[in-house]
Amino acid sequence: RSSDLMAAYVNPHGFVHETLTVYKGSNLNLIGRPSTEHSWFPGYAWTIAQCRICGNHVGWKFTATKKDMSPQKFWGLTRSSLLPRIPDVEDEAGQARTPLLCL
Repeated sequence: RSSDLMAAYVNPHGFVHETLTVYKGSNLNLIGRPSTEHSWFPGYAWTIAQCRICGNHVGWKFTATKKDMSPQKFWGLTRSSLLPRIPDVEDEAGQARTPLLCL
């Protein structure tokens, strides 16, 4: 259900993160090592994700801690770091792309 893609999670410091879960992410760098401490998703370790261009925190990559879990990985992106865009550029393969926008 699409309503399950966005949810609000609270970290141990009391900060609320409205988070969109997706299977793929791009232009992201991972910071640090995966941790299961205080994970919002039991059985998954999180790693901080930053924008590859501007360095802003955009969310986390979640990876399964067991091989029989599905999905093996997904991304949790904070709503405040996302900008909605309409595709307006095509690459050589005819795939729609959007110019990169950083917050």
